[in-house]
Amino acid sequence: MTQLEARRHPPRTPAPSRLERIFDAPLVAWQRLETEPLDAAYYVLLAGGTEQVLWINQRAVHEPKIARYVTAIRLLPGFTTPLVRADTTLLRLEYPYLITGYLPTPTLRDVWPHLGAHTAKQAAAAWGAAVRLLHHIRFDLAGDLAYPETEGTRLEDDLEARWRVPLRLAVKDYMVDTPKLVAALKRGLALVQGAPISLCHGHPGTRSFLYDGRRGVVTAALNFGDALRSDPMGDLAAIVAELDELGCEDAFLGGYGALSKWEKERLAFYRLHHELLKYALALTLLPNQLALCRLRLTATLASF
Repeated sequence: MTQLEARRHPPRTPAPSRLERIFDAPLVAWQRLETEPLDAAYYVLLAGGTEQVLWINQRAVHEPKIARYVTAIRLLPGFTTPLVRADTTLLRLEYPYLITGYLPTPTLRDVWPHLGAHTAKQAAAAWGAAVRLLHHIRFDLAGDLAYPETEGTRLEDDLEARWRVPLRLAVKDYMVDTPKLVAALKRGLALVQGAPISLCHGHPGTRSFLYDGRRGVVTAALNFGDALRSDPMGDLAAIVAELDELGCEDAFLGGYGALSKWEKERLAFYRLHHELLKYALALTLLPNQLALCRLRLTATLASF
């Protein structure tokens, strides 16, 4: 459910008791926005008419997601939802949580089904420009958004660490050309050496940007729980499938800016990286999607 849908259809049932403990004013209405069991996000209307959004990090108490979100907000004043409170003390709730103001503007995902061909291209260009704006926040400004989490860890070392489990699984799958996959990953590691490091969103898709259709501009970025400091081409690779689905890759890149040969090569490598991680997830958690993920991994490997 989107924020706008929650605002239009607040539930009539009483709010969960843990929500009452978090806010400083009584709740008039609320709605859960996320169905993801490991995290929770809520739209709330407080007494007095204040609208806010709550995000609870239920994955692990010590994960630095809240710190990432707060740092991103401070790095991008005026381009994110305003911060109300971030709490990692666990005094009011057993998990860290973040509260931001609610901005009554639809996301790109909200408006996309209602756009004509021309306005869709305009929106895609605005989306690309917004992602480029994030990527202009360079390594030396990114503060606590270090990624990998430990300062001094090379990007290449972190990528290799993330491949250990997927590659162990791939070796046992006779339908995956593991030697070819390993050789492609090694080529990719050589490609990313010396890559520019920027503020990356992690999941910069249409759900993560508010869009003002009257002006044709993106007004704010959302959902910085997975923000990181990394190669911007990894960010673009995370949304390639959505660009294909919406048929707007050219318009998006028109807003983002032309890619150099090196950037295109890195983008192709990160596409392979993402497909490998999806394949491993399907093997362990999503067996009904395994065949599709295997085919996508094979196709991406063939094109890299």
